[in-house]
Amino acid sequence: MQTTLSRNESQQINATWLHSEQSHSFSQNFNSRFGSVSNKSHFKIRTRILLNGSKFQIPVQDFDVSISPNKVEMRSQPKGSFPKIEFIANLNSPDVEIGIGLSDSRTVEGQILYTRLLFAINESKSIVLPNQSGNPLEIAIGQGFRIDLKQMEYRAKLFRKLSFIEKFFNTKFYLPSLISENEVRILEVIYRGLTEGEFLTAVGDSIEISNFQLEMDTLRKPPFSEHGKFTYKIESEEIALFGKYLSVGKISVDIEKSGIANPRIIRNLKDGDIIPQIRLSVFDFQIKHRFEKYASKEKLLRNNQKLEQFKKELKSEESDILVDLIDEPLSEIFKGSAIKIVEGLLQYYNFPDRFSVLEPKQKDNQWQVPIALTYSKHEPIWLADAFVNVKTGKVEMKISFDELLKKGKKKAKEIFSIA
Repeated sequence: MQTTLSRNESQQINATWLHSEQSHSFSQNFNSRFGSVSNKSHFKIRTRILLNGSKFQIPVQDFDVSISPNKVEMRSQPKGSFPKIEFIANLNSPDVEIGIGLSDSRTVEGQILYTRLLFAINESKSIVLPNQSGNPLEIAIGQGFRIDLKQMEYRAKLFRKLSFIEKFFNTKFYLPSLISENEVRILEVIYRGLTEGEFLTAVGDSIEISNFQLEMDTLRKPPFSEHGKFTYKIESEEIALFGKYLSVGKISVDIEKSGIANPRIIRNLKDGDIIPQIRLSVFDFQIKHRFEKYASKEKLLRNNQKLEQFKKELKSEESDILVDLIDEPLSEIFKGSAIKIVEGLLQYYNFPDRFSVLEPKQKDNQWQVPIALTYSKHEPIWLADAFVNVKTGKVEMKISFDELLKKGKKKAKEIFSIA
């Protein structure tokens, strides 16, 4: 459902001089701004960059400047965790290359500033380099920048959630080169545990449990005896995230539609045995977590007050649209996962093999997944559509699975009678 995320990132932005004639007057404008030093091929300057149409204020930047007969290159030397900014201007063309790169990829603050700057540029009309003569250099942002907007939104909400967790536990994370799908899943579970207490989340088609002890009659109950509901408690009251152990209290986990994915390991076991590693199928991808420490109304009220204060601090420096991304789930159900969810439900309810899932189509925030009878010498016979929510993975159908099975059996009889 989610891919690994590299903490190293850069973004190239297509841009042009706001007026094409500025490409020919760049040297004159540059000289009027930086005067006595611009006759050198390499030098340093300090200047402010303005974003026309955005409230974000870029701090004064130090630049290394390199000038050749036909090109000017400006590369910032950022302080702290602020991103790197690069301008490359061809004096014989209206085109300007702008590069924005992470300067501090190991910290959450660096990632926050990186996405904040990118979104500020995205919402602005142009970038302005002030000029002492009153004739500033103005660069129009190209449309090509918006290609990676969805990926930037994902990064934005991930690192803002992580920043809230940092503040909540008064800690600092140091990020690995690659943030794995499992780490993203843990991050989301912790964030929702703090702000919701009890919640359902889509985790994928299976989970693994380590050192699971078989209590009395465990093997005679679901999911060991048959598919069904499984409940267990996470004994440790700490969760590890990026090398930090966070005290979150006891967690209860409920899986309504589960089964043993590796049944061979339970052969010849008895009550009291400990299974080093057990994998459970999660047929509908849905798992309920309950954080006992934060599930009360009083704790949730207090935690959400902290969250609102955190959002308020963010909104003082960035747009509401960017801040509001924190309310969206990190996981997203893609086409392959939508197919697996519906196939998993058919397996859970013991449907015959002739009941198949056809190619889904996305409509707004749902995958429309057709369920049909399939035979080798016949066209698929449509029975019903399952609708899988893109954000949550929850499934809705106009008929129950019991009615679907009856409808399919009736259609099958009709086919054979015709044959």
